[in-house]
Amino acid sequence: MLERWFDVGHRKDFRVCGEAEGVIDHAIDVLTPHVSPGSVWFRNCVRAGFALALAVLVAKVSDIGHAFWVVLATLSVLRSNAVTTGETVWSALLGTLAGFALATAVISLLGPHPVALWLSIPILVFFAGYAPQAISFGAGQAMFALLVVCLFNLMVPEGWETGVVRVEAVTLGAVVALVTSILMWPKGASAALREEVALHARAAERLLSAAFGGLIGRADAAQIDVARAETMAARHRSDEAFAAYIGERGTKRVPLEDWALLTRVPIAMRVAADAGIAMQRSGYGGIRTGDPARLFGEMTDEVCGAYRELADRLEHPEREPNPVLRAAMTDLDMIAGPGVHRATVLAAMASYAEAHRADDGTVVEVMAMAWGIGWLGYLAHIRMIAQPAVDEVASHAGLPWWRGASAVNAGR
Repeated sequence: MLERWFDVGHRKDFRVCGEAEGVIDHAIDVLTPHVSPGSVWFRNCVRAGFALALAVLVAKVSDIGHAFWVVLATLSVLRSNAVTTGETVWSALLGTLAGFALATAVISLLGPHPVALWLSIPILVFFAGYAPQAISFGAGQAMFALLVVCLFNLMVPEGWETGVVRVEAVTLGAVVALVTSILMWPKGASAALREEVALHARAAERLLSAAFGGLIGRADAAQIDVARAETMAARHRSDEAFAAYIGERGTKRVPLEDWALLTRVPIAMRVAADAGIAMQRSGYGGIRTGDPARLFGEMTDEVCGAYRELADRLEHPEREPNPVLRAAMTDLDMIAGPGVHRATVLAAMASYAEAHRADDGTVVEVMAMAWGIGWLGYLAHIRMIAQPAVDEVASHAGLPWWRGASAVNAGR
């Protein structure tokens, strides 16, 4: 009985330890991709931390009254790129100045009447919370400045002087946020998104090459598993960079629909690769010798090469498109292309099937190869569809950060 009790207890302990290790492993898997200078979340966190530290330093050195307002202003104004931060700086300054003017008038009228000033507080609190979303960030800053001056005058009557301190603090905080944005990744999420989509495309291309190479014996299961894990990690970073880009305020340099297409392209590659993996693990291998295997391998290399070029163009926008790869994708395009290469591979497969008619495995091999050719033709079509979006992103990548989307669009 005692031995049974110990046995049950030990198994429970082992199960608890296993669950704890699983949680830790999951946390490591989630956090590891973001501990990198290329991660948009890493950049945003470093930028915010540096801005807050600098704001505290400026508040201490300047010995300004209500120094926490400097840090609060920095947090309010700071955005993920220099252009939108600059726009927010002007909104914050103009709004605070307008709020100071309103506060001066309100204090002049209501200051001698504390009851009226108390009754105005609920109304001011409502407008301070309502204005930023319903009207604009600047209007919110104006109403918040008015609220702050009225609140402080209820505690310690100082008249309009509290408004002056508020203007000074917001100015210092806004300058700190702008300087930080200029010094640290001024292009914001757009540059990080371009890098992450390129890395995602590269990882998906390696997975596709391994999965389809496995059909003809060029890759084993271990290589495929490693490539798939890399692709999933790259996808998480790409999706989060895209979410950060969507969340950026202001007009986008590159239309959102172009980025939406480019972020989905590697997913189509992974779906094709997963289908290939499923075929192999279900026992549906392809032809591994002769002209069918060689031609199928060449077709796979052409499609993978076209997606490597996509990643190259995103990482190095100054590079010109490769006309040879573009011609190959035009031919392989399942929907619009002439399909000369596809026809050659299919003819080789037909010859192989005729020569090995007595072999029971021939039907399975030919079916797997025909299925793979269909997927490669589809991926060639996707690559052609994505080309205009790649060109659009590349055309904007080399522009300086201070040329906002409005200036770029006006220059067209």
